Amino acid sequence: MFNTDVVVYLACRMSGRSKPVMIKEAKEAVATLSKYGIKCISPVLEENIEDKPGLLIPFSDEELLREWRKDKEFIKQCHVVLDLSSASRIRSEGAVHEFGYARYALFKPVARLFPNGLGPSITKLEDCLVVQTLDEAGLEILTRWGTRWSRIKWRLRERIIWKWVKLFKLQLFGLIR
Repeated sequence: MFNTDVVVYLACRMSGRSKPVMIKEAKEAVATLSKYGIKCISPVLEENIEDKPGLLIPFSDEELLREWRKDKEFIKQCHVVLDLSSASRIRSEGAVHEFGYARYALFKPVARLFPNGLGPSITKLEDCLVVQTLDEAGLEILTRWGTRWSRIKWRLRERIIWKWVKLFKLQLFGLIR
């Protein structure tokens, strides 16, 4: 249906959450975004969490580190990171770090889901996309970053060209004075 090759990583809080709820949310997000031709990487589904009642509790720091390393590899493979943590109003330190890693270390677009909207906020200024529904996220991700060419243009427009132009202007004005 769509000529897209975009891959989205679904960041969310995992530790201390209900396993069946996480799995349900992950499957819903994947199903919704798949309608738009978007491939999803969900750590909840990739880590094969058992669909049994109870909370997800890491057994040790070593286990948590092993999963965190896998998540970082997933983020390297994706094109966009979508944070679902805000939707459940359960802040996740892990998702915050994943978000920062994607945005500031790998320079990938980041998006957040806020079902109840968001008033004036730094989030709107810093994040690439803030949406209220998964359908809205799917359409916007597809429109903004759905193809390799659109992602290249985004990087050029958002980062490279304007920084060089600003730097050149500063240097030029510095030489003229």
